[in-house]
Amino acid sequence: MRGYYLRYVQVLFQFFPLAIAFLRDRRRFLLFGPSRQVSTEVHRDRAQRLTETMLELGPAFIKVGQVLSTRPDIVPPTYVEEFATLQDEVPEEAGGDPMTVVDAELGDEIDRETLEPVAGGSLAFVYTADYEGERIALKVRRPGIVAVIKRDLRVIRGFVPFPLLGTDYRQRYSIENLAGDFEDIILEELDFAREASIMAEIDDNF
Repeated sequence: MRGYYLRYVQVLFQFFPLAIAFLRDRRRFLLFGPSRQVSTEVHRDRAQRLTETMLELGPAFIKVGQVLSTRPDIVPPTYVEEFATLQDEVPEEAGGDPMTVVDAELGDEIDRETLEPVAGGSLAFVYTADYEGERIALKVRRPGIVAVIKRDLRVIRGFVPFPLLGTDYRQRYSIENLAGDFEDIILEELDFAREASIMAEIDDNF
């Protein structure tokens, strides 16, 4: 429980300056005053800072950015474009070193010298590797990711009411709907056994 509260404070501290900036767009002096116009350049800078913050906070928040990059009904175009960079490549070191998982779970079954990184994701990293005379794709879950994701999902759930402030009914419905689906989506993506069974079923169908 203590870890949850510490994480909540850490996340709040990271997002607080940007939250104040967005609130000042609606009310120049937060509680009163006219709204203010913000240039595209300012929004782009904010979007970049949000993206960097999500990378710093780790896999669950990277996944939030990835999901938001597919929702132009909720996120303005400038932010969609910047969040989309999280779909392309996530640094291998983000969220821990996957090689510790390879060593712990596969040991000598995989020759580390044959591993070549292919892509980085918010939850896993993909390599090609030599295995039993074949070149395979190896998807490796980031170390300790399940416990981290469950903690951060709780934190994210606690922050959901804040974006709803000041939004119209349509946007509020979209955000609530997305928040409700997000947890199921990310937990399903952590279930590699489920993913393997789906891939085997697709293979059988072809």
